[in-house]
Amino acid sequence: MLPTLREYMEYQRPRFLRRPFWRLAAHFAARVFENSADDSGEDELDLGVGSLLALLAVPGAFITILLFDKYSSLIRFFRGGPPFDPYAASLPDQYFFIVFSMAITGVVTVIKWESIFPDRRDYMNLAPLPVTTRSIFLANLIAVLAMAVLFAVDVNAVSSVLFPVIVNMENGTFHQFLQFAAVHGLSVMLASLFVFFGMFALIGLLMAVLPRSIFRRVSLYVRVAVIIYMLALLATGSAVPRFLGGKIPPPGWVQSLPPVWFLGLSRSLTGRSGPEFLPFAALALRALGGVSVAALALYAVSYRRHFALIPEAVERGRRESLRAEWLSLRGLKRLFLRSPFQRAFYPFILKTLVRSEKHSLFFGAFLGLGLVMTSQRIVSGVNQIAGSGGTVPSADLLSAPLLLFYCVIFGLRFAFEVPADLRANWIHRMLVDCDKHESSAVARSVILSVVLPVVLFACVPVYAYVWGWRVAGIHALIMGLACWFLTELLLVKFRKIPFTCSYPHWSEYTIVNILLSVLGLVLFSSVPAQLELWMLGWTPGLLFLLPMIFVARKMLARLREQNAYRSRLVFEDQPIPALELLNLSGN
Repeated sequence: MLPTLREYMEYQRPRFLRRPFWRLAAHFAARVFENSADDSGEDELDLGVGSLLALLAVPGAFITILLFDKYSSLIRFFRGGPPFDPYAASLPDQYFFIVFSMAITGVVTVIKWESIFPDRRDYMNLAPLPVTTRSIFLANLIAVLAMAVLFAVDVNAVSSVLFPVIVNMENGTFHQFLQFAAVHGLSVMLASLFVFFGMFALIGLLMAVLPRSIFRRVSLYVRVAVIIYMLALLATGSAVPRFLGGKIPPPGWVQSLPPVWFLGLSRSLTGRSGPEFLPFAALALRALGGVSVAALALYAVSYRRHFALIPEAVERGRRESLRAEWLSLRGLKRLFLRSPFQRAFYPFILKTLVRSEKHSLFFGAFLGLGLVMTSQRIVSGVNQIAGSGGTVPSADLLSAPLLLFYCVIFGLRFAFEVPADLRANWIHRMLVDCDKHESSAVARSVILSVVLPVVLFACVPVYAYVWGWRVAGIHALIMGLACWFLTELLLVKFRKIPFTCSYPHWSEYTIVNILLSVLGLVLFSSVPAQLELWMLGWTPGLLFLLPMIFVARKMLARLREQNAYRSRLVFEDQPIPALELLNLSGN
């Protein structure tokens, strides 16, 4: 059946695309999956349509598989658990899948923000053709709607089947499984469409209200804010469900969350919940209808204006009007940047981070993740203080800034690996001695110049005001040393000028590195906090910092010696060879 259907579609595709309108719609749909490799000369991570869709479907599948432990009657039997109602227990999991679906859809839409509307290249190619603006508008609209449905189905396809199987595998009938699967799949897909049309309406509103030049400047900040909001929404997955399903109405802030509306829609359509979810179901349908109409209306209003003004637009660098004298800081450069190499590349790195939308977006995602985790940790720490009445900050309050700094440091280190424009690195190849460079030193200066001012001018005053200067001083010392050690550790093998080298190749060590990064987050946010608690209780413990620093420096020096033979500056990342010589003779 499937091979026959596939053959039929392959046969009809050329005939279908011979029609100008549908060929144009296919062109706009394909733009969503394109990258900028041809325009910038970058060696992009070109995943392709199939790879991208498979990548988006993987998280939902893995999360569903992890739920077998919760719903398995065999595991519950061995544990001696109490009687279990799978449907009642599925409420927090349903909420999480809805939130997860909305977050993934929102982040993907933000990343593909500029692919939704035609750009200068489309105008130069389509304007001379005998194609009306109305046809271009309708073709782009159909492509956008098709991509919205495709992403919604792809993100939720696996979990919409596996999750109902897990919930109904013990007591449910086949009819109950079909009902639960249909309702759950419909709810998560409608939630995804709600987010997509919400982002679409936001883009249309900004383009209809703001001049093109201002829109391009504001766009990045709005996208970063959306990413932070989506991450914050994802963080509510463990806190919000406990307010739902009871006799007491949930707080107002819970009722205002869009995932709660679509959870109410899912529970109401299933028919096995109380009437408390009916208002949320009605609100979800009204919100989806309203945001869909608003998106289409704003799209129609802004499209003609945007398309007509493309030839008049002057393509500028991002935030080019922002003057960068503050990045120079000549006096500080002479004091902290000792060599010409560092004085040349330090402002280059900062200016690239400020001006490049891609790098700012990547860094903003890490920053948003850090802010969300830090906020959660602060709330937990404040609750502990309120319950215990302690005069010393709890471990959660001490570790909260460390979560933010870990994400900031990792975000900068990740951004350094993303090329800006590889066609322009010829100047670095020509002028820089690849055997004598200070790439890790200048990268360290950039990272610490971002982190340490936050420690000194944000954390220290707050902790000093609440707990006194002694606590603030010890806290700043521990945080500064922890950030320095993490920065040095991440830059041990760094031998690139940031933004001038091709993307790293995927290897068998990539998954291990990701797992180590997660483990590092746990250790970085817990070990220094526990050490600080011990030193706050026993001040002479500060003397142990000296041998710790000595051991850390020796360990870092040893790691650098082991990688000394790979110290040459690179501009093209090569894959790990299958056969590598041991070089036992040292030649």
